[in-house]
Amino acid sequence: TQSLFAQSIKNGVVLGARIYGYIKKDGKLTIDPKTAPMVKEIFEKYSTGEWSTSTIEKYLYKKGYRNYKGGKLSRDNIKKIIKNPKYKGYYCGGKSRRYVH
Repeated sequence: TQSLFAQSIKNGVVLGARIYGYIKKDGKLTIDPKTAPMVKEIFEKYSTGEWSTSTIEKYLYKKGYRNYKGGKLSRDNIKKIIKNPKYKGYYCGGKSRRYVH
């Protein structure tokens, strides 16, 4: 039998929890006009090399952006956004490899 991940890739469905900047419905992602600007700002600020995740965290909170629970978007969440390939415009399904020695 195919794994859940393999089946989702075949069907073009995205697995996982909520993704800032997107609305997930029936396994498909569409841009969320409410949170997408926040994600854009994270990348713009971080890419300058002059903003740390800590300063971005404070900036976003002052600007009124909140996490899904209504609190501060943490540095860890910001790091996850920066590292997540979905934000770079592609979905990496089945990213694990086996190494043969």
